[in-house]
Amino acid sequence: MVVVGPFGHGFSVPAGPDTLLVGGGIGIAPLVAVQEAWGGRALLGFRDSEHAAGAELFADPLLATEDGSAGYHGLGPSCSKRSSHAQRGRSTRAGRPRCWRPSNDQARHHGVPSELALEAPMACGFGACYGCVVATVAGYRRVCVDGPVFDGAVLA
Repeated sequence: MVVVGPFGHGFSVPAGPDTLLVGGGIGIAPLVAVQEAWGGRALLGFRDSEHAAGAELFADPLLATEDGSAGYHGLGPSCSKRSSHAQRGRSTRAGRPRCWRPSNDQARHHGVPSELALEAPMACGFGACYGCVVATVAGYRRVCVDGPVFDGAVLA
C-alpha cells in the first residue's frame, strides 16, 4: 500500500471562536477538525434529518435541512443570515459550490474575509489533468495543487 498526500494548501489562519464554519454533507469533514482545534460556530446544511447525523460531531451547530425535517428549512447558507457571526467581520469557511457561493457573497457584502475549502473531482491529484479547475479572478486554478483552500476574494 502506498499513501500519497496531502496535496494543495490548507487554511492560512487558524479559526477562532467568532469564526463561522459553513459546510454540508461530506463537506463537513474538514470542519470537524477545524472546530476541535481552533473553535468557531458550525453552520451545517443537509438534504434531510437522516443525512444530518454528522452534525453530532460539532459543538452547538446551527443546522438547516432542505426538507425542513431538522433545524432551519433551506440550504445551510440560508440560515447564515440568522447568525450574527456572518455580520460581525468574522471569517467564513465552506465546501461545495452551492454552499460556498452564497456564503462567499454574503461575506463580501459584509466585508468579511473568507477562506473556502473547495471540493472537486480529482482524477490525478498532481495538477497534470486539469480536471479540477475553478475560476478565479486570475484565471483558472487547479483545486488539487493551488487549493483546495482559496481566499474567497479571488474566486470568480
